[in-house]
Amino acid sequence: MHPNTLTVGKVTRYPRTGEPCDTCRTPMSGNVLSLVAVQERFIPQGDGSTAYDGPWFTPLQTYCCPTCARAAPDYLAEKLHIRMTEPGESLVTQCGSCRALVDRTQTHTSMILDRVTCNGGDDDAKTLFDFAAVCPSCATWVEDDDE
Repeated sequence: MHPNTLTVGKVTRYPRTGEPCDTCRTPMSGNVLSLVAVQERFIPQGDGSTAYDGPWFTPLQTYCCPTCARAAPDYLAEKLHIRMTEPGESLVTQCGSCRALVDRTQTHTSMILDRVTCNGGDDDAKTLFDFAAVCPSCATWVEDDDE
C-alpha cells in the first residue's frame, strides 16, 4: 500500500511534488492521478442528486499520467483481490471482493481514481472513475484515519 501522507495532521490523497509515480517512478508535479480507498456513505437528496458523508481516504497508488494509471485495475486485482464493478453512483451494487450486495447508503469503501494536484487540498480533487465498492466485511484493511 502507498505510504500515508499527512497534511496538517490528517491523511491525504495528495502526493508531494517530486514523489515518484507508482508505475514509471518519474518524479511527479502539477496534476496527477490518485487511486484511493474512500470510506463513505451516500445520502440520496430530494432532487435526485447524491450527497456524501465522510469521506476518509486511504491512499493506494499515485500516477503521473493516464497511461500509468492504466495499472490501477491490475493493482486492485492482484494486491487487494478486488475486481472492477464500475458502480458509479448506484445506491446498491455488488462488492468487488465477495460479490455480496453493498448498500451504499451505509458506510462502505469505494475504490476511486481522482485527479489531484501535488501538494493540494481537499477542494482540489475531481473523481474520474469509480472502480468498485467493497462491503465493510471485505474492507477491514482500510484504516479509519479520522480517529
